[in-house]
Amino acid sequence: SKDYLFENPMNWGSVHEWPAQNALVLAGFTLDSSQNITLLKTDQSGNLLWSRRFGSNNNISPQNLGRSAAFPDTDVTILLAGGAASLANNTDPNDLFVARVIPNGQLIWAHNYCFSCLNGADVVFSAIRKTQDGNIVVAGTVQPDASGPGSKYALLLKLNPVDGALLWAKYYRSTNAFNKPDGWVIDLQERPNGNLVLSGYLENTAQNNQFGLVLETDPNGQLQRIQ
Repeated sequence: SKDYLFENPMNWGSVHEWPAQNALVLAGFTLDSSQNITLLKTDQSGNLLWSRRFGSNNNISPQNLGRSAAFPDTDVTILLAGGAASLANNTDPNDLFVARVIPNGQLIWAHNYCFSCLNGADVVFSAIRKTQDGNIVVAGTVQPDASGPGSKYALLLKLNPVDGALLWAKYYRSTNAFNKPDGWVIDLQERPNGNLVLSGYLENTAQNNQFGLVLETDPNGQLQRIQ
């Protein structure tokens, strides 16, 4: 095990092996006034090779902390993503950040997907994956308008890996008879046929109830099933 001493604490991170570089990549959210994402590259023994910080200042409300993920999507590039981990405060911006990075930590591209620019929409980041068709998908939870029961939906975005351009963005609401459930996404996986599966839970805070959520779309985001 290794300890890495930084000026500020970090949380909600990930670690992945990068066999082509004989290295590990680690990501975490830095808990300071800027709420940036820190990306680290180490050798296989955990010795630090470099660290970089990414993201726009104050694009995540401090009350919502932050969640990040990084993994090698090719032998020579890393996908990095981050966003809010909760919606404790939905009056400040909580946007999605996605970047592609080369082995020395330099950016190929980086984008801040500004949901708060869309009439004050709010978003939580859950997962990022590279798909079989070579594109990038990002999953989370979005609150597109006023807060309250039933106002949070499962969110899925597809991005062009060359420049990070948004190909499409869609959100999904459960028709569960459970009264006005909020849909929270936790994870995202791709099936062998290219379909995308989001998993999480439905929540009714007024009734203090939770149910499991599984949502499947085709590769273009068209809903196939929700339960």
